[in-house]
Amino acid sequence: MELLGCQLGFAFVIRSIVHLHSVFQSKNQASVSFRKRTTFRSARLTMTNNTLNTVTQSSSPILLFDVMDTVVRDPFFIDMHSHFGFETFEEFLHAKHPKTWVEFELGHISEDDVAKLFFKDPNAKPIDILALKNYLVSSYQFIDEMDSLLHELHNKSIQMHAFSNYTQWYTLIEQKLHLSDVLPW
Repeated sequence: MELLGCQLGFAFVIRSIVHLHSVFQSKNQASVSFRKRTTFRSARLTMTNNTLNTVTQSSSPILLFDVMDTVVRDPFFIDMHSHFGFETFEEFLHAKHPKTWVEFELGHISEDDVAKLFFKDPNAKPIDILALKNYLVSSYQFIDEMDSLLHELHNKSIQMHAFSNYTQWYTLIEQKLHLSDVLPW
């Protein structure tokens, strides 16, 4: 499953590069950096114009953007451990339950369940969901230069959409950053 997701993500990135190239029309090369939340945290793809031209001839690009750590900074990897009082990210990972957030993303458990099951220790006090939401909202910000890139693409009438496996809390991102002004969900 992970390999399939990685392959689909790579195909998406290739298609996005092709479409970005058609928008910006570089003279000799098109180059795009991207980040994925996988063991391959970042990669750089560079293709010549000839390679890009043979991949697609589409005249109506549609760009899809994964939201977390592509458009919006994901606080989980940066400083969520501090919010919960842990010295290091590793300590936080060791203490948190490995399946709770995934189950929440899939809609299999409620916010109340997240509060009770967030940490592995069955005797742990439930987390304060309101405090977690407030922390997340205060931490959400655009990845460097993404806001201006999205506005530039929007002004060029490039059709774009946000997609994410993020929980129903995507609305918190929307309330703070107003992504749908240029990038509909």
